[in-house]
Amino acid sequence: MALPCTSINPISNQHKWNTIIKRKLLAGDFEGCITAHNEMQEAGHFPNNFAFPLLLKAAAFLLSPSLGSALHGQALKTGYCSHLFVQTSMINMYSRLGSINDARKVFDIMPHRDTMAWNAILSAYASDGRADMCLELFSSMPVKDLFSFNIMISAFATAGRVEYARQIFDSSSYKDDFSWNSLISCYVKAGDMHMALTMFDQMPEKNAVSWNIIISGYLQNEQYVKVIEKFFEMKSSGFTSSELAMASTIAASAHLGSLRLGTELHLHAYELGLTLSPNVAAAVIDMYAKCGSTDGALIMFYKTQTKDIYVWNSVICGLAAHGFGVFLFKLFEDMKQFGVMPDEITFIGLLVGCSHSGMITEGYQLFNSMVEKYGVSPNLEHYACVVDLLSRAGELRRAHGIVKEMPFKPGASVLGALLNGCLIHRNVELGMEAMKLITERRDAMSDGEYMMMANMCAVAGYHEEATRWRDKMRENGVIKKAGFSMIEVDGKQYRFQSGDVKNSSLFY
Repeated sequence: MALPCTSINPISNQHKWNTIIKRKLLAGDFEGCITAHNEMQEAGHFPNNFAFPLLLKAAAFLLSPSLGSALHGQALKTGYCSHLFVQTSMINMYSRLGSINDARKVFDIMPHRDTMAWNAILSAYASDGRADMCLELFSSMPVKDLFSFNIMISAFATAGRVEYARQIFDSSSYKDDFSWNSLISCYVKAGDMHMALTMFDQMPEKNAVSWNIIISGYLQNEQYVKVIEKFFEMKSSGFTSSELAMASTIAASAHLGSLRLGTELHLHAYELGLTLSPNVAAAVIDMYAKCGSTDGALIMFYKTQTKDIYVWNSVICGLAAHGFGVFLFKLFEDMKQFGVMPDEITFIGLLVGCSHSGMITEGYQLFNSMVEKYGVSPNLEHYACVVDLLSRAGELRRAHGIVKEMPFKPGASVLGALLNGCLIHRNVELGMEAMKLITERRDAMSDGEYMMMANMCAVAGYHEEATRWRDKMRENGVIKKAGFSMIEVDGKQYRFQSGDVKNSSLFY
């Protein structure tokens, strides 16, 4: 409601309006900020150099370009557009709205620019993924502060350009937690966990974010034992487990197939109240399913109160390989009734479930309904799933037809599924055609593809050609990954590898 404008002097009244707008902004009531702005004008007052930055920030959070332009125009008319803080706020607003060119126009016409204004335009280009433009501006900055360096480190880290991020980091006189964490993240993204750990160990003071980065980094780079080690090291250092660290560690135990460790982590998460988090709950469900405890996965699923898409996907994908095909479709219907719409991952889980349960018709119909019924366009993984579904069932011609009609080039997973089906059903003619498609790809072949090619030639009676493929595999330095099994006995996990007379325990 509008405030009376006759009881106090204009300056005091304007101050009160500024206070109202600021309070609404701090409370996250961005629409309320604009409503207060309109009521202020109805009361005969207009924004000043204090109110405009607040209103511009509200427009940015509301993602309203029209409102932003209107405020810009009003600032021009009232003469406040020449204020440094107002101009900087405009740069920030246009950046958040994705209007980088408009942000640059404001920056270019500024008669005076302080470090905050330079940082605003740097941040705008960084948010737009234009690290080179950031570097060009950074080189021209008359005065740089810690925030300037952090923007640059983050920009190159996001772009995956480790060398530049490291150069900026090393050239900075002052570094805070954000500086260190950004560089560690950069090494993680590049897959260089050795350097990520080196920087992590050199960090003067680690915080929860640092631990999250290194633990989730090991998970991303499939170093699952390291995830477990770092998690317990974090605990012994006095840090409380966060949602991300807990979910990452439970996921690592799932990949290691350690039901005992996963169960202990589940209990620890429960004691900390972290199982209320959908992300942690999803990790627990996935862990039980991967470790073969489908009952544990279902119990956790039904106990989870907040079921988002990640929780639904975890139970559908987790049960997919265990022959729960019919039950998966019941879950799928329940999911939709709860108002959660399927995404790409949901359909991968359902198609895998159909493949492992021999539900050919249901899987094929589901695949064909993805776009029309659910608005989800199939990607390579979906095509690989449906080709695998048909190939396993011996429907090789239909599978081959899908490969030929794909809207993009078939990848290794698609062609591998087709060739594997040809091997299973001894279809030499189609198998040789699949081999031809694989050899036409420009990317390097995997050990599995080389072995399937050799085996297909052997099935066709081309034994010399089979030998040639095995020789070619060795010449290209591709080593066949040895098969292995893992078992858990008295809380100790053992890994048995083909051709190895010894066994090795992973952890206790």
